[in-house]
Amino acid sequence: MLHGHSDPSFARLGQMVLEYDHPLKKLTEEFGPHTKAVSGALLSLHFLFVRRNQGAEQWRSAQLLSLISSPPAMINPANSDTMACEYLSVEVMERWIIIGFLLCHGCLNSNSQCQKLWKLCLQGSLYITLIREDVLQVHKVTEDLFSSLKG
Repeated sequence: MLHGHSDPSFARLGQMVLEYDHPLKKLTEEFGPHTKAVSGALLSLHFLFVRRNQGAEQWRSAQLLSLISSPPAMINPANSDTMACEYLSVEVMERWIIIGFLLCHGCLNSNSQCQKLWKLCLQGSLYITLIREDVLQVHKVTEDLFSSLKG
């Protein structure tokens, strides 16, 4: 734009710049049909993520890794009702949960369990590494996205 008028040679490009919308906002709008499936998958991580994200003091007080506690009281993965995800890092689960709830943010208002999981993940880290040096500033992106939404 020059002096308030768009260049006639690049009219379409000028219109795209004027109508620019937050890319994550557009992605959430297009992700609508998948919201129920993704939010269900994220909720299935709740028990596992909360258990894996406990502090060392909580593990000590529950004697989960104690050599002198009784064997039935210790962690026994063979008798667990959840899928074995011990090789899945907490960082990866945190990344899935944050990006998933950014795309399917509607359930954060309606489901308290989603909200607890979201808050727990936001306490974990400030950045999510996307590719090499490219990072996603979680709190800034979240604030920008939620402030751009109506209602």
